[in-house]
Amino acid sequence: MDKISIDRYISGAESLCREERQFALYLNNILLGIKAGKITGNDRETILTACGLDGAEIDDMFYEAAFMRDLFNNDKIQFNVRLLDYICSRKFKGVPDVETSRLEKMQEAVRNFHLGAEKGQEKLNEYPAVQFVTRVMMNAKPDIAVIYHKGTATKKYLLFIECKYLSKEDTYKYGITQTAVQNWIAEFLCEQVFNDVFLEKVGSAVKLVRFISPLNKKMEGLEGEGNITIKDLTELHGKIFSPCPIRR
Repeated sequence: MDKISIDRYISGAESLCREERQFALYLNNILLGIKAGKITGNDRETILTACGLDGAEIDDMFYEAAFMRDLFNNDKIQFNVRLLDYICSRKFKGVPDVETSRLEKMQEAVRNFHLGAEKGQEKLNEYPAVQFVTRVMMNAKPDIAVIYHKGTATKKYLLFIECKYLSKEDTYKYGITQTAVQNWIAEFLCEQVFNDVFLEKVGSAVKLVRFISPLNKKMEGLEGEGNITIKDLTELHGKIFSPCPIRR
């Protein structure tokens, strides 16, 4: 192979980079650029629409949002009590019914254990449905979390963005999808943890965004996703970080 320029690594539609997280970071930065007023007009609307944020005003952003891990470490016992309350108060489509009749026993058994890790999972061996739901919820981490409002309203909403490039959405036991798990997390956070953030549409708090280039434009199953081309992504990212004009 002949030597190449580093400029080819990320070079619009012909980028050699295949890493989803790199392009997810670009999208995160572009959304921050929208918040700061650096991306406007049609570019702004195109990105917001692809991300399921039509008409939104962005208040805050979190990249690779590890909400579950961080909130657990803030108050382990109370977090576990609330998480089990949430899980045992609802049905999860595709998952066997959770063992709600033994909620208090479960809460006593797990106390301050991380419910997605070895010891916590061990303590839930008698409750397989709860064991599964806690494991996937505690170990999922959305690529981007957006806090936003609409118009002049002060009510804030939460939306997760899951970014894909050359990979497909993960599927877990029982056929549960990655975005389904992230919806559970969003519902739990807004119902049981945060007192000032809500879901605009319950059950639809995750937007799957697909980055498109010649490498994957013929992939099956792209319909219904928010598609953003790598070319547009890199160009908009460049606009944000272009050199400032020298003032004389």
